[in-house]
Amino acid sequence: MEEKTQNPALSIVMPLYNSERTISKTLEAIFKNTFKNFEVIIVDDGSKDSSAEIIKNYPVKIFYQKNSGPAKARNSGVEKAMTDIIVFIDSDVIVPSFTLQRIYDAYQADRNLEITAGMPDSLNHYKNKFSDYENLYINYQFNKQKDHTTAFYTSLVAIKKELFQKFNGFDERIRIPEDMEFGQRLLASGHAFNLDKTIQFSHQNNFTLYSYIKKQILKTSGVLKIKLRNIKSGQKNKKCYDASLLFQ
Repeated sequence: MEEKTQNPALSIVMPLYNSERTISKTLEAIFKNTFKNFEVIIVDDGSKDSSAEIIKNYPVKIFYQKNSGPAKARNSGVEKAMTDIIVFIDSDVIVPSFTLQRIYDAYQADRNLEITAGMPDSLNHYKNKFSDYENLYINYQFNKQKDHTTAFYTSLVAIKKELFQKFNGFDERIRIPEDMEFGQRLLASGHAFNLDKTIQFSHQNNFTLYSYIKKQILKTSGVLKIKLRNIKSGQKNKKCYDASLLFQ
């Protein structure tokens, strides 16, 4: 069910992969926002579950690609966006009803604003301690920072399309953590990430011990590859963190 917004002010870009358990609540939260002048672009990354069927029930623009990772999915979504402001939201995130209005107002109030981000809340939404710990740890990492952050965290972050394309988007060779690598390039060029602590969202994913450890291993491996590549190229590692990674 696709309904076209004639002149949207914001473009929400979302990669989708096997998210049948979470995508409905994510989209329902987005469409409950008080700000209505936006489009939602979803790029299905070769899902094998019913995700692609579920999203047909919502007024979103749907595109498909073979499984290539979230970097390519997000890059593709940005290319198709109609607006100058891109809002990345993950398919397992529930945003407050004021989120889009707050983002829009921030860009209207400051024409020089390039990037603004929200942060996870500190509530216990989950059925197990691994998920609670993950959420509280990320919340702690963001709360240590003031009005700017050094994490380009794609769960909820907005960026001007022109800036995103100037840096050629996410590196599609990196599956995880592609957002950290992109953030490094932005920080190395002097760009700042505004942090709006009033926009606090929740994640829906529940981790088992196995899935939590697996995620940490994959992210650590990705971070090491990025650091080694930067060393070889002579680029200094900037302090852009993956907010959910324990050791970096």
